[in-house]
Parts: sequence; structure tokens; C-alpha cells
Amino acid sequence: MQAVIPESQEETKALNSSSLFPTTGDAGPHSGRRLAILHQNAGPTLAYFVRAPAEQAKFVVTELDSSIAPCASTVALLEKSDNILVVRYLPKPWLRVIQRLASSGATLAFLMDDDLLDPEALKGLPVAYQRRLRERITNQSRFVAKLFSRVWVTSAYLQHKYSHLQPHLLQMCPEAKLFPSRSTRRLAYLGTASHPLEFAWLVGLLEKLQSSRSDCSIELYGDLQVNRQFRHIPGVRILHPMSWSSFLLDSSTRQLDVMLCPLLDHPFNRCRAPIKFFDAARMGAVGIYSDRPPYQGFIHHGEDGILLVDGHDLWLNAINMLLDDQTHLETLAANAKRRASAFCAVTSVLPFT
Repeated sequence: MQAVIPESQEETKALNSSSLFPTTGDAGPHSGRRLAILHQNAGPTLAYFVRAPAEQAKFVVTELDSSIAPCASTVALLEKSDNILVVRYLPKPWLRVIQRLASSGATLAFLMDDDLLDPEALKGLPVAYQRRLRERITNQSRFVAKLFSRVWVTSAYLQHKYSHLQPHLLQMCPEAKLFPSRSTRRLAYLGTASHPLEFAWLVGLLEKLQSSRSDCSIELYGDLQVNRQFRHIPGVRILHPMSWSSFLLDSSTRQLDVMLCPLLDHPFNRCRAPIKFFDAARMGAVGIYSDRPPYQGFIHHGEDGILLVDGHDLWLNAINMLLDDQTHLETLAANAKRRASAFCAVTSVLPFT
């Protein structure tokens, strides 16, 4: 069974916004344009199949986390919704709520983006993952046909396998914002485990940055503890620490816009050399450095880098200034690379004698 590939934007809209839920012209107490989506971290599926059609159909959307047991306020939100979409999972704590909504005549749809209802399909998957799927949906599979008036799937395979449920094959319709006209800006902090103060300080800065911008991807190197510190901040990627040779190869193949080089006042930090300047230059970035040794007196502020005291707002303003002025960014980055390259001509002696 083949999926229909839309030939035009108009056809895409028609395929996605028609017949999924009743429109305001339908009779009944649950007709309308309020859509509640009950899901657990179903970001890709919603981004590629649901959010754009919902916006095209002018649904007012409320998203609820089904990993959290229902309470009076969340149940009230569902009861006020004209249409309810349950994505992937049907956790036991929510069953009674969904049953009551189905009995009241609410329009309920179940969206399946993997083969979640067949226990045989889970064989060979990691045991812990099998257990999660069984608890969240597979053991409740018999309720799908009983409770949901609509079943949606994301592949022709699922549509064919579960044809007895008369599933609707959703067309891929990504959100336009997933393809921004402006390229993503890349930032990084290359500190190691010897920088716990700097990691703690960066949390507040990156929270502010990512709450005000949507075009920044930020790379950090760290362990599980660092991951826990930053995983709540969108756009932050934690890379595993690697050997110098691996890091050198990895960093030589990609470019950055801004390298963050905070260095807080600590006895251990007073012995450091300003080598992060060379990493910034190698990766085509402008470094923003703490205005204290070893960067103080080495970085030429406003020429080959930025020197700042430790206030988050000052750093945030400097980041925005660089990212919003491409000419200035490129000038400082070129100056840094030129100066860093000049060090290659320095004559240095290893004083064995």
C-alpha cells in the first residue's frame, strides 16, 4: 500500500487538515477546534506529522504529559477540549480518564508511529525498552479499538498491518520553522572536568540565551553530571570527552561562531595559559573570555576577542552583538586566526641545558 505524495502545498494542506477531526460545522456537543494532545516526549512525530496540520486547521492546541498521572486540572483541560489526540502511549493511570471521555462522546484519536500493539514485534529490542513499551501501551492494546474512534499511523506498513482498525495514514508535513532561512549559530564551551565552577556559571547564562533565541546550538564536553546540569536547556549538546588526537580531528572539521571561555577566580585557575584562544581561532570563532589572567593582558579586546567580567547579562549582550552583526563577527574571527597563526613563526627553545 503506497502513501500519497502531495504534488503541491495546496494538496499537502488538503491531505493533512481534512477529515482528521470534525470541523466546527459538525453537530454535537464536542464539535470545535480545541485540540488536546496527550504524549510523552513525542517531539519528532508531532513536528513532522501533527503540529503543522493542526496549525493549518486553526486548532487551539494544548499539550499534556502522559507520564504524569492525571489530576483535576489536567482532566478539566481534556474535558474542555473538542478533540483529543493520544500519541503512542496509553498509560494505565490515564485509562479511566480516557474511558470516561469516550463514554461522553468526545472525539478521540490514537496516533501510532511504531509497531506498538503487537508483542511479537518487540522481540529483539533491548529488554528495558520492551518493558517500557509493554507498560505504556502494548499491554493496553485491546483498549485502542474500544476507546478510539480514529486511529492514525505514520507508515504504509502500519496502515496495512492494522487495517482492521481502519487507520488513517498521516502525510509527512513538517513545521516550516524546522527549515529556517537563517542558519543555526554555533557556540561551544570546551572546558573539562576541572572546571566545575565554570559549568555551574554557564547554566544561568545558557538558560537566558536559549530563552531569548531559537537559532543557537551549543556544544559542551562533559560526563553524566554535566548532562544532568544542562539537559533541561534546549539546543545544548553534550559530547563525551575524547583524546587530544580525536578532539583535534573532530574540531578541525567544523566551524563555530562564538567560543565561550569563562574562567572564574579560583587558585587552580591562576596557573592556566590562554590556549583556548588557539582553539577559538582554529574553529573560526570569536572567543569571549573572562577579564582576568591569563586572558587579561593577552586578548586584545574588541580586536581578536572579547574580554568581560563575570556578569551573565554582559556576556549575553556580547553574544547577541556578535551573532547579530556578521561583519563584526567575521572581522574579529579573522583577526584572531591571523594572530594565532603568527605564533607558529615564534622561535621557542626547550631549555635542556
